[in-house]
Amino acid sequence: MCSKFQSYLQNQFFRALVVQSIGPTLFLVLPIAPILAVPLMSPYTGTEVSWQPGWLHSIVGLFPPFDSLAFMLIVKEYTKILKNRFGCIMSGPSVEPTSHPSASQQPINVL
Repeated sequence: MCSKFQSYLQNQFFRALVVQSIGPTLFLVLPIAPILAVPLMSPYTGTEVSWQPGWLHSIVGLFPPFDSLAFMLIVKEYTKILKNRFGCIMSGPSVEPTSHPSASQQPINVL
C-alpha cells in the first residue's frame, strides 16, 4: 500500500511518461512523414518533388529540450526546485519570510 504522496508522485511520473512518449511522434515521426510519403505518391499525381529539408533539422533539434522540460514541468518536485533556483531570475526580487528569532534556519542543499 502506497502513501498519498507516493501515489501522487507515481501519477505525475505516469503523466510525464505519456508526454515523453508523445514527443518523438511530434518531433521525429510527423515532420518526416510528408518527406517520405510525397515521393511515393508523385508518380500517381504527376508532380515533381523538390524540397529543402533544412527545416527538418530545426524541428528534430527541439526534441531533446522538450523531452527534459516536459518531465521537469510535470513532476511538481522538480518544478519546486526550478522555482527555487531560477525563480528569483524570472520573478525579480522576492520577500524573505520572517521567522521566530530563536528558530535556527539551516540552508538545504538540493544538489
